[in-house]
Amino acid sequence: MKVEVLMGTDPKVYEIIGPFAMDLNFIKANGYPLTTSSLHKWFVGIEEGEILCFCSVKYALTTKTMQLGNFFNLRGNKQRQLITKVIKTFTKEKQLGLNAFSNNDNLEFFYKLGFVMQTENKEWHNLKYEPKKEEE
Repeated sequence: MKVEVLMGTDPKVYEIIGPFAMDLNFIKANGYPLTTSSLHKWFVGIEEGEILCFCSVKYALTTKTMQLGNFFNLRGNKQRQLITKVIKTFTKEKQLGLNAFSNNDNLEFFYKLGFVMQTENKEWHNLKYEPKKEEE
């Protein structure tokens, strides 16, 4: 799988993510609309011309960290590859903190990648990436 990284207002974001953002069923299943801005970067997993997974990462001005949101696995099991690319890009290369929003369904997935609970809520949780000692 190839992971394409796009700036938040790149026309290609609207081409790739737009059909999902404008699909009422997708919005209802997600619980909130998809948004983008110049502070976002989009990571899109593509294989043989098909979108398998995508997520946005936004720079949070108040905490000076990156916030992973809008994470979707559409087909297959390639989402680990996508989030690993996000982790490498921001925590290892740019030395920034990384937080993620996760619903109950994805909690275990994020825990396995090194995220820990920061704020627990009923359905959605705020997680923080904490690299394992050997990764630092």
